[in-house]
Amino acid sequence: MGSVGPCGYCSEIFVKDSYIQDRQKEFDSEMYEIGTIVFMDMLKKFDGSLVKLKDKHIDVGFGLERITAILNRTNSTFHTPELLSIAEALGVNHNFDKRVFEICDNLRTI
Repeated sequence: MGSVGPCGYCSEIFVKDSYIQDRQKEFDSEMYEIGTIVFMDMLKKFDGSLVKLKDKHIDVGFGLERITAILNRTNSTFHTPELLSIAEALGVNHNFDKRVFEICDNLRTI
C-alpha cells in the first residue's frame, strides 16, 4: 500500500516454479508472481487514516511482460526475446546487466 490514495485488500496470482526451466532461485521460492488483484474500497489520507470510498473498483495487474516471461520459460521479465533482440540490435553485451534491460525496456515503446 502506498503512503496515500486508493487502496484495499489485495491478492497475488502465482505459477509454480517448475514451469520455468533453469530459473535462478532468488528467494528459494517455488512460485513466480504473474499478477496482482487489488480490491480498492478505501482511501488512505495523508494523516494515515482510512475512509470508505463511495465507488469501489478492482485493479487487476497482469503484466504482459510477466506473462511473456512465463511463456518463454525465463526467470525474468528482462530476459524475453523482445528485449534481448533490442540489446543485440544495439550491439550491447547485455550479460544480464539490469541497466541495459531498463534502457531496452524503454526503447521498445518507440
